[in-house]
Amino acid sequence: MATSIGKLASKIASSLPISALLCTVLLLLGLIGIYLLHPFISIAFLVAQIAVYLKLSQFVPKNAVQKSIFLSFAFCTFLLILSVPSGELGYIPCPNAIENPDSTPKVMFFHSPFCLYCPQVRENINAAQAIAGLFRVEEYDFRYCRNAASAFKFTGTPCLAFVGKGGIAKECGSLSAEEIAKQVKSVS
Repeated sequence: MATSIGKLASKIASSLPISALLCTVLLLLGLIGIYLLHPFISIAFLVAQIAVYLKLSQFVPKNAVQKSIFLSFAFCTFLLILSVPSGELGYIPCPNAIENPDSTPKVMFFHSPFCLYCPQVRENINAAQAIAGLFRVEEYDFRYCRNAASAFKFTGTPCLAFVGKGGIAKECGSLSAEEIAKQVKSVS
């Protein structure tokens, strides 16, 4: 079995177009892993891409195909670094941050690191606490908490779910502090 795998690897590495195709497939799988799956899966595809690249080029890019493979690896690695929250690899709990855990009602804030409006909504949530009083805030990273987001049928960020004794309210988009406070009061 090991010899057949070794023969297959040497055959792939000796054939430039197949190796380039393999690196491209590994790049695409790594990109899919970065945005849809767990970072560890992305790392596995990147390591496989490095191994194929190093076997293919013998550590020095010699032609345009090898240079493009190297650049695709560098780009994929850059995206992987951007996608890992707080520089940590591993399991990301859902919710990943809780403020005022003993308060009711609660606001479930769905965000992502690439969301342009999420930092403003986070500030507005804090400002809404001055208007509506303390409430529980749970933050969910949309990339890793898709099950929680799909329960509310959220497909993007920023989105807020307001949960209290008065029911559930859902809002997406950039909400002001006054709008957030109004929703919190409506579910209290």
